[in-house]
Amino acid sequence: GEAARMAGHETGLAGLPEPPQGPKWASINRAYLRAIIESQIPPYRARPYLGAGQSPEEDLEQQLAAGLSLTLREDFCWSLCFHPSFVRRLCFEGFLPICSEIANGTGLYVLLPKLHTRRCVLEFSELRVPKSARKRARGFRISVNQAFGRVIEGCVEQHGEDWLHPPMRALLTQLFEWEQARGGLAFRVGATPVGCAADPPGPVGYGAAMCSFELWDKSGELVAGEVGCISGRSYTSFSGFHRVANAGSTQLLLTAKLLEKADFAFWDLGQEFEYKAKLGARLWPRAQFLERFRAVRNSPSKLAQVVQDEELLSEPARLLRPPSEVPGLKNKLKPASSGSGSEKPAKPLPAQRGAEQAAEAEQGNTSSR
Repeated sequence: GEAARMAGHETGLAGLPEPPQGPKWASINRAYLRAIIESQIPPYRARPYLGAGQSPEEDLEQQLAAGLSLTLREDFCWSLCFHPSFVRRLCFEGFLPICSEIANGTGLYVLLPKLHTRRCVLEFSELRVPKSARKRARGFRISVNQAFGRVIEGCVEQHGEDWLHPPMRALLTQLFEWEQARGGLAFRVGATPVGCAADPPGPVGYGAAMCSFELWDKSGELVAGEVGCISGRSYTSFSGFHRVANAGSTQLLLTAKLLEKADFAFWDLGQEFEYKAKLGARLWPRAQFLERFRAVRNSPSKLAQVVQDEELLSEPARLLRPPSEVPGLKNKLKPASSGSGSEKPAKPLPAQRGAEQAAEAEQGNTSSR
């Protein structure tokens, strides 16, 4: 259908291989595995199963049309389908894809698409930049999509496999490489990149493009980063890491400022944590998040232009200048509207106290953002 095309189900994506289950399970019929799991693990019987039948994406589309986002009682659905095109479609619909192993060491993995009842979101007018942030950012360099695989490795190094089990790492890497080979769907503004195949007839689908933000020190060492997904003018964080003091909080602030400069509507931070409240994030009810997300998922950002500014990326501390020091900007931007006038205000996260080091420590213990 139209939604599938807009989700970026283009020629070549369907041909990507699906990461296999562990050796014990790879040859077993998926429907049979589903029946075993549901019969032996009660929570899975209560969760909606997505991706049944011969066409996982069609099944997802039908369940969404039937009101899944309204009837889902908790945060999670589940699936045994790890095909890249299916996971990409989940991201395009606002789900955060998480992988879990059924009983540690079994090698049997399930996908847990998460659609939070309350989503942690940062609007850039709400971003809190500490006075010391600019000084701490000096000497760092930031980049986009230059070390996706190394950032994944950094997340696993710091947090363990957590939800980044082998099938998830494989499919995220597949999607990233596929998108970059086509010129980077996150950056495309309707034109066909040189050397890339033209899109099939129909509207340009911006889809959901995997990406990474990297922070480097003066010696060229990767000291922090995160992976996530871009859907039009929305960016969703998946996981991040840092290796030296202040690098994690600096990477977060610089990423926020890059996204703002690239005309993103907001930053989807997923699950609530204290360090996100310190940034200025708020909690949006699921319905509000989906309304805002769907409104911007098909509109292009200006990230392509921003990442061409080598001077800015090599001296990103300039992004943290207070408005009074920015040429031509006399007043701070007014907070963006959170939607229609009939909406209830987004619920703020609990007020947080403590030093920036505490936020850094919490970020370090958090894999899924």
